Amino acid sequence: MGPNFLKTLADQLIAARLGDAVRRRRWRTSSARLSIDERTGDPLTPAGEKRATGAATVVETPEPRIRPELVDRMIELYCDWRTECAGVHTTYERFRNASRPVEDAFAGYIAALDREQSACEIYAEQVRLIESQFAAQTARARPSATRSR
Repeated sequence: MGPNFLKTLADQLIAARLGDAVRRRRWRTSSARLSIDERTGDPLTPAGEKRATGAATVVETPEPRIRPELVDRMIELYCDWRTECAGVHTTYERFRNASRPVEDAFAGYIAALDREQSACEIYAEQVRLIESQFAAQTARARPSATRSR
C-alpha cells in the first residue's frame, strides 16, 4: 500500500463519516425540536403537551466539535507516519540483504527509524491536541446539561 492509496482511503473514510454525521444531525434536529410554552417556559412535545421533566429542565448544549482542518492535518500526519513506516521496512530489507560491508545499509536503516519516530511523534502530538480540545469542550458542556428550575 502506497501513501497515495492511504491518503485516498482516508479521504473516502472521512467523507463517509462526515456524510453520516450530517444525516444524523439533520434527523436529530428535525425530530428533537421542542416548542416552549410561552407562559411558563416549559418544553412542549410535538403534539403540544407539556413534557414531564421533573425538577430540572433539559437544556440542549452544542455537541463538542473538532475543527475540520485539525482532522485534515491529523490524517496528513498519519499518512506521513505510515509512509515512513514503509521506508523502515524497505531499508531494513536492504540492510538484511546487503553484502559486506553493511555499515552503509545499517546507517540507512537507523536514519529511516529516526524519521519514522519523528513522524510518529508529530502525529501523536496532533492526536493529543485534538483530544485535549475535545475534552475541554466536553467539560464545558457537561455542567450546563441540566438546569434547575
